[in-house]
Amino acid sequence: PLLHAPRCGRAWGLAPARQRILRAYGAGFGAPAAGPVGPSPGAYGGSGEPMPYAPDSARALLRNAGIQDGNGDGTLDLPNGQPFEIELKFPAGNAVNRDMAELVRHDLSLIGVRIVTRPTEWSVMVQDFNGPQRNFEAILLGFNTDYNLNLRDAFHSEMIGSGYQFASYSNPRVDSL
Repeated sequence: PLLHAPRCGRAWGLAPARQRILRAYGAGFGAPAAGPVGPSPGAYGGSGEPMPYAPDSARALLRNAGIQDGNGDGTLDLPNGQPFEIELKFPAGNAVNRDMAELVRHDLSLIGVRIVTRPTEWSVMVQDFNGPQRNFEAILLGFNTDYNLNLRDAFHSEMIGSGYQFASYSNPRVDSL
């Protein structure tokens, strides 16, 4: 529930240094995403801006949500006093996924969020994010699409609980597009 709060989601997006990740793994190619559609497909509108790297803003958003370091140990605490800790699952057996998860873990630790990285076998991960229990707090996945772009399965509210709508994202404005 607290992780679903818009301020927390925005903070999660402001904390990772995506340019550094691209330099490390993109071999000079790529750009931070401004949405689910990159600049190559004809459906790209070009109007969005990627979220900046802004750890101070991320900390402020979390503080405004009642998440702050209450005991001075460097780790943010939830309003109930528990440490703000998130498990980040990623596909096991792939060094790039492991290293990206570690970069995200490091960047979020700089704003006081404790990330526990968890390599997970692919078949287990699929059950975790597609099953009715939604057994994950955060996952690291790639998203590929072809030029026959159809994002309905991934973002429409009617698709929650089926297909690729594993984030349970719901937004009436997006549904109307």
